[in-house]
Amino acid sequence: MGQYNFDQILDRTHTKSLKYDFAVKRGKPADVLPFWVADMDFEVPPELK
Repeated sequence: MGQYNFDQILDRTHTKSLKYDFAVKRGKPADVLPFWVADMDFEVPPELK
């Protein structure tokens, strides 16, 4: 695995990600930040795609 871009921002909304779609499904505003989940959103390395 080569260099990795940790500064790239990924949009995980509408990807069936519980972390981001949970609030909307529960009638909360779409801009609520999911601070209750402690994980990081990095792109999958090309070798795993």
